[in-house]
Amino acid sequence: MTGTKRVIAIDIDEVTADFISYFIYFHNLMYKTKMTKNEVLNYSLYKAFETDKDEMSIRFAEFSALHLLERIAPVEGAVEGIKALIKKGYQPKLVTARPKVIEKETKNWLKIHFRGIDLPLYFSRDKNDHSIKKSIICADIGAKILIDDHLDNAYDCASEGITVFLMDAPWNKTEDLPANVIRVKSWLEILKKIK
Repeated sequence: MTGTKRVIAIDIDEVTADFISYFIYFHNLMYKTKMTKNEVLNYSLYKAFETDKDEMSIRFAEFSALHLLERIAPVEGAVEGIKALIKKGYQPKLVTARPKVIEKETKNWLKIHFRGIDLPLYFSRDKNDHSIKKSIICADIGAKILIDDHLDNAYDCASEGITVFLMDAPWNKTEDLPANVIRVKSWLEILKKIK
């Protein structure tokens, strides 16, 4: 392909990495809960697990200290999907709400599962947990498309004219989506809809 590649922003957790499933598995073992992914109706995990932010931070720190972030499986079809987007002339760039304090673990995970694929990484939360809207990052990197699973990110980016492919999840159920937010159930469906 000649010319500049089209930039596409892609979220990590629940779009490329199946974080929730593995975290639930860990949480059920450690805390004797019986949570399932379909019961996670709020992406604020402290609400989903009926605890507070401080306690959830401790639980996440335990998860991270055990080096479990690097063991998370990719979302089905994500590796092949990103390769297919590159073949279609896109330049994928990862835009994540993960805290920047786990940048090393995130990069290690990418080296393991996306070996040989150039995936620039942008964090929407800094080391002090201050947030930047994903729409601002998308504008900065020239992305006209975002693949994400979080409704707030979808609404934010859609309001700025960015097309959003919203990966279907229990925590993002709503019928009230802007016209430029397209709900998808898989990477295969994403690839069929992105030209």
